[in-house]
Amino acid sequence: MNSALSIVNLEKKYGKQEILRGIDLEILKSSIYALLGPNGSGKTTLLKSILGIVKPSFVDVLAVDLSTVGYMPQQPNFPQNMRVFELLDLIIILRKKPAIYLDYLLTKLDVGNFYKKFIRELSGGMKQKVNIVQAFMFEQSLFLLDEPTLGLDPHQTYVLKGLIKERRYSGATVVFSSHIMSEVEELSDVVALIVEGEIYLKNSPDTIKAMGNFKTLEEALHNFWDEKI
Repeated sequence: MNSALSIVNLEKKYGKQEILRGIDLEILKSSIYALLGPNGSGKTTLLKSILGIVKPSFVDVLAVDLSTVGYMPQQPNFPQNMRVFELLDLIIILRKKPAIYLDYLLTKLDVGNFYKKFIRELSGGMKQKVNIVQAFMFEQSLFLLDEPTLGLDPHQTYVLKGLIKERRYSGATVVFSSHIMSEVEELSDVVALIVEGEIYLKNSPDTIKAMGNFKTLEEALHNFWDEKI
């Protein structure tokens, strides 16, 4: 089977409010898949539904092996009274697998400079570095990243994009949400535009641009977005 993730007819409601409606996704192995959409469109809810953090109100199929998933939340809520190395050690214990990329990431992201600091002492940028480390330090076949470059400086963004490309080339699948069209165009094999909880458009960036003879993905999606709204 060539699918890393299969979803058929996923729905999520909070009371009478529909957050996700009829979500169908078939995400292939060794690909990079971008989820786009306005704030409140349901991107984060979809990622959390895949992880089991949020329980779908209804779904026909949700096929994913959670033991093979690396997750990078948009805003990590790490325990404030733990030191960085204690947090990472705890995650390794809970995952019950070797963190084979840990030393590489600590060096690549300069985490060694604050490895013994408490989480509460870290700046926002430092916390995001720890967030990257915990998501990528294991050998995983699927990565779910929620706005992964949010709050990163240009150097950190470059390093993270490199990690995403490395994992894809090694056979892993990456699903990420973003508002930054340039990084979506650079990284993704397939783009899904979610508007008001529904997938409005699914295709490669080049195909989406060709559909209306647009020069950039940003221009194309702006046009489709306005059309849907």
